[in-house]
Amino acid sequence: MKDSKDLTFLKSVALPVSNERELVKRKKLTYREEFHGIWFSDRDRTYLSGKGVLVFSSGGKLYLLPDAIKYLKVLWNNGFIRSDNFILNPDFQLNEEGKKVLSPLSEFVKSSQQAKFREDCTSYCSIVGLKGLPDTLFQHCIRVIPGGTICEGITFYPILATDCFDNQAAAKVGHFATVKNCTVFVYLDGNTYVSSNSKVPVLLKQAVGFANKSLIQNSHILIECGYFAFNFYLIW
Repeated sequence: MKDSKDLTFLKSVALPVSNERELVKRKKLTYREEFHGIWFSDRDRTYLSGKGVLVFSSGGKLYLLPDAIKYLKVLWNNGFIRSDNFILNPDFQLNEEGKKVLSPLSEFVKSSQQAKFREDCTSYCSIVGLKGLPDTLFQHCIRVIPGGTICEGITFYPILATDCFDNQAAAKVGHFATVKNCTVFVYLDGNTYVSSNSKVPVLLKQAVGFANKSLIQNSHILIECGYFAFNFYLIW
């Protein structure tokens, strides 16, 4: 699927909305507010977003897409504004036909956002001087998946469960922790890895100079935290 850069392409991949009342409803206005347009479709170049969907009005027709910043940017660049007279119908449910159309778009958006996140993590690490780890280390590691990865009876989840690179993500990239007999760390691309091999913390320190930072205690366990000791700067 090619990148969505213009309104024409956006319309071509969007799901046309035939029953407006199922999707949007008018706001309850105060006596001082003035209502413009009987239908949402009458308000050309307006949009609504929420609940994972994005609906926009263009040329008297409504179009439905997954709620994604890349699609919003196309609308913004074409002069669209958020509607102040309508809201999404809280009872709206996407039918099977709609799911069939939007599901591939949602997967495409998700994969694009994840790819951009990995790229941002790697770029940040390059700027602050963090170096990659040797392939031999990953022979002893398992990449932690969103559904959870079990290591030594402990379920680990990705440390960075996000698609947006921000200050919090920057503060965690390159960090490691030991939990009982397991070593868990966030790599340069934002992925989380875990290992129960005793060689891993040794290899980490030898390869990139890991150092202990502090002890963080939660309600269950003590976690020994560390970080890339050299050339690692946090952005606040």
